[in-house]
Amino acid sequence: MATFIYTHKADCDGVCSAAILERYVDLENVDSRVDFIDYGALAQKAFSRIEGLAHGSEVIIADFGCDISLLPAAERAISSLNKRGGKLVWLDHHKWDEESVRRLSPLAKVRLSKSDELCGAELSYLEYMGDDELSRRLAAIGRDSDIDMWKTNPPSPSYALTKPLADLITYYNYLANDDDDKRRGLLLSLVRKLSDAPLDRIVGKDFDNPFWDNEMQKDFSEYKKLETSKLEECLGSAETFKAGDYTFVIGISDRVLSTTTVGNALLNRYNADASFVVRETGLISIRRSTGRYSIKCDELAKLFSGGGHEYAAGGKLGYELKDLEAVKLAKSEIIKNVSTHYNA
Repeated sequence: MATFIYTHKADCDGVCSAAILERYVDLENVDSRVDFIDYGALAQKAFSRIEGLAHGSEVIIADFGCDISLLPAAERAISSLNKRGGKLVWLDHHKWDEESVRRLSPLAKVRLSKSDELCGAELSYLEYMGDDELSRRLAAIGRDSDIDMWKTNPPSPSYALTKPLADLITYYNYLANDDDDKRRGLLLSLVRKLSDAPLDRIVGKDFDNPFWDNEMQKDFSEYKKLETSKLEECLGSAETFKAGDYTFVIGISDRVLSTTTVGNALLNRYNADASFVVRETGLISIRRSTGRYSIKCDELAKLFSGGGHEYAAGGKLGYELKDLEAVKLAKSEIIKNVSTHYNA
């Protein structure tokens, strides 16, 4: 029996989930394959592959949510897997719609957590590697990235490793562009380094000597050069607007930048209550400022066919920002939808 692991490609939580699950399959000594997915076409491809897996296959999905647009493909794939004697376990902390929970729960082991209760890596650790100290520490890095960084600054001592690791993940996704195989190779190199790391390199006292190597340092240095110039471009062209009692800021971001980095920078530069980071592809990332609990990012994301957490969410415009007119249209659409939402 082979085990197929799918985790979110975009952040530390997904990569640390994969590293924990890699430790699990190594311990069980079973054949396995790790892949990385994202919402949209990449997820549809993943479920097409799951639908055709061999008899008796096991599938684990972590740090990835299901919404109504993905539901038909997921339901079809899991049903097909079950008919061939396979099984699927789904571990997630994104907000699911009720229909997805109702239809998928009878077909698979679906373990969901509230957005800020347990992240994907923590769920992976508790489900499969509860006695493993390194996995617990990897889960803490996932939590830093997805949850705690929005509550305190810095969130924990491990943030000394979490932030540069998150930057590397952004950079590797940037280098891969639309090449799924290249992306998998780059991210899998991180997963294997994390899953095989000596514990003292991950949890060294005060993180003076964190897990790292020369290759990662070289890539990180290249990323930081790009980040500095592209971030200033984004901040310089950002636009603020008022809606209800809140100040929002919109920034158009190059894909080499982490949406987390851009979101935080926009909030700080413009003293805003929430930020909209828009990619050239039309994808939107929404973040709220610390303490602005009355702003629900997942509700704002629904205005743009998206979803996520109360403190961080994402959506899409449905068109690419290929020129200045498209940028103006994107900003105008965001301002109109958010203003209507708060003044309705």
